[in-house]
Order: sequence, then structure tokens, then C-alpha cells
Amino acid sequence: MRALEFVVSADFGMFRRPDRQDPALTFNFIPKSAVLGICGAILGLEGYKHGKKRPEFLSSLQHFKVAITPLLQKNTRSHPSPLRKTFVKFINFHGYGNVDGPWILTEQVLINPSYRLVVISDSEDEYFTKLEKHLRNRTSVFRPYLGKNEFICNMDFLGTYEVEEYTETICECESIYPPSGFVNTRGSSGIPYTFTMLEEYSYGLDQYHRHKIKRFCFRDGSIHRKEADLELGAFLSLSGNSTKTVFAF
Repeated sequence: MRALEFVVSADFGMFRRPDRQDPALTFNFIPKSAVLGICGAILGLEGYKHGKKRPEFLSSLQHFKVAITPLLQKNTRSHPSPLRKTFVKFINFHGYGNVDGPWILTEQVLINPSYRLVVISDSEDEYFTKLEKHLRNRTSVFRPYLGKNEFICNMDFLGTYEVEEYTETICECESIYPPSGFVNTRGSSGIPYTFTMLEEYSYGLDQYHRHKIKRFCFRDGSIHRKEADLELGAFLSLSGNSTKTVFAF
């Protein structure tokens, strides 16, 4: 297996949760479908079209596995800070069935979101090879964005890696992962974690294009393999200038 690692960032981001409409809330962690959408935009694959049940980028890139690391800013004590969010209001002039004039809508948005993404393929197929070329050359066919097309994102390519499954009992996981059950507040060494983030997260879409939701966790420190739901993915070791361990799904 091979992996591509790159960072996406923007001034704002919004990944709409399906369970809240007014106000509309955002996921903290970029959903897997949004990661594939960014890859699809880079490659020039078609997105959502009227009358088409499944966009081209999902059907073409569904074999990609991803690992996601939110890049948190540090506070004055050099500890990671929570993701910054705010609410914005805007006017929707195009609401179908709205005969009483425009709607005033409220949305939650992320401020300066940044994520380190790892895209993994079992084989170097055409899409993986083209994606690597675009990332190296800092080019894309369509403009990638973070959730909404007004939130154009920047991309920074970090490198390519050979990938192997990580089989050790304890690992320093640098990405989000799905906990298998109760989330312990202390690491495997007994030392409390500096931070722990939990979210009911969209790790994919089903055949009816509905979000598949499961709790995911992001934290510092070491974790035990049994703490992760290995039915959804696997811990992988990325070998390059340094060795990283991530959870890919």
C-alpha cells in the first residue's frame, strides 16, 4: 500500500450535520465523503448533479482509505485549543416553496480549520497516480473547498509513504479513530491525556446516500489496540523520513 499526505486549510469551513437544521451545525472532523470530494475536485471528477443518485467522485474513489488529523492551535500554555467556531446569519433567496420572501438562516462555521489528510490505496491505480501528480505540482482541475464552495481551501503536499499494518499492542495514534467502547481519560501508561475530543462523526455514506455515524475520538498520547473498533479500519504505519501511526478507514 502507498499513501499520500497533505494538509488542507481555509479561513472558514462548514460540514453540515444531518441532525440539525435551524441552526445548522457543523462536524468538527472533516467527514470522509468531504475528503473524497476534495480528491475528486483535484482530479476533475463530477460532483452532485440533479437526477444522478451517486456522484462520480464517490463511485470512483470509494476504494481509497483515509486518515484524518485535525491540526489544533496551541494556547498560551502550549496545550491544544478546541476548534474555534461561530454562528453566522445569511439570507437565502432561493428557498423552494418560500412564498413569503427570503429566509434568514443561521449556520455554525469553523474558523481557520486545518486538517492533515492521508489518502491510502492498495494499488497505484490511475486516480492515485494522478492525485499524486496534482498534489506535487499544486494544481487541481476544480477548486477544492471545505464544505461550501465559498470556503476555498489551500493545499500543502507533505509526501508519499509506504504503508504497513501496525500490529503492536500500544501505539501513538496521530489521527482520529473510533473507540470500541468506554473512552478512558488516562493513557496506557496511566498519565492523563492532555486533551480528548469526541464526536458523533460521519465516516461514510450508505447506498441511500445517508451519513453513517459513529463516535470518533482524537487525543494525544498512546492507546491500546483494543480501545479502537478495528471492524471499521486498521492502524497503519507510514514509513518515510519518520514513522507515523494513523487509523485508516
